[in-house]
Amino acid sequence: MLPPLAGSASLLFGRALDLNAAAPESLGVLPGIGPRRAAAIVGKRREAAFRSVDDLQRVAGIGPQTVAGLGGWVRAGAGVEEPRAERVSGR
Repeated sequence: MLPPLAGSASLLFGRALDLNAAAPESLGVLPGIGPRRAAAIVGKRREAAFRSVDDLQRVAGIGPQTVAGLGGWVRAGAGVEEPRAERVSGR
């Protein structure tokens, strides 16, 4: 049986990343995000969970145009943590 998809690998199969659970490394590969904004997203979700993708505009440097470009790539879920890569690969 194959392990469940996690992180940016899920993007390859059309599964959106959960803003409330995705690792910074996964968020960083999204269009218009990169490592700095990914770290800022993680910081903001520690303050309060994202209730919608539009809530990304709480993050400095992310506006309506960036949010529009993320359509389908992200979602604001319940925040269930992604499996860690080492657990998925069996290490």
